[in-house]
Amino acid sequence: MPDGINLKRIFFWLLCCLAAKFTMTGKKYAGKHYNSEKTHARTRPAGAGKKETYAAEVLCGTELGIHARPAGSIIEFTTQEKYDDCDITFRYNGSIVNGKSVMGVISLGLDYLKTARISVSGNGASKECFEGLVAMLKRDLDKHPFKLNNS
Repeated sequence: MPDGINLKRIFFWLLCCLAAKFTMTGKKYAGKHYNSEKTHARTRPAGAGKKETYAAEVLCGTELGIHARPAGSIIEFTTQEKYDDCDITFRYNGSIVNGKSVMGVISLGLDYLKTARISVSGNGASKECFEGLVAMLKRDLDKHPFKLNNS
């Protein structure tokens, strides 16, 4: 009986190792090197390699700072389908987070009238995304939350 339990543990451990190795991006698996940028580059249209980048320092206008509700409004805005190609980052107090991650935005701990750096890079809609984010952060998101128009 102890051998059966040990075999189950070994099998489970091997399965976890394979799953972890398979999900790693940019690492070797089965002798091949997978790089997400190289595999996606073939499917992008010509001229898509040029990325526009916009960045600015913005004061937080939400009186209670960025907590769950304002962060939800920001994420609802940044995860719209038209902004899928945009890379959005927030910098505050030495931390850099993904602008499409609600936990990242909340973990910044951005307080009222404190300055955060927003940078948006991408193709096409990146300027529109950047201008919308700047306008959102300047206003009080508790009083005027972002609502996605589904019409």
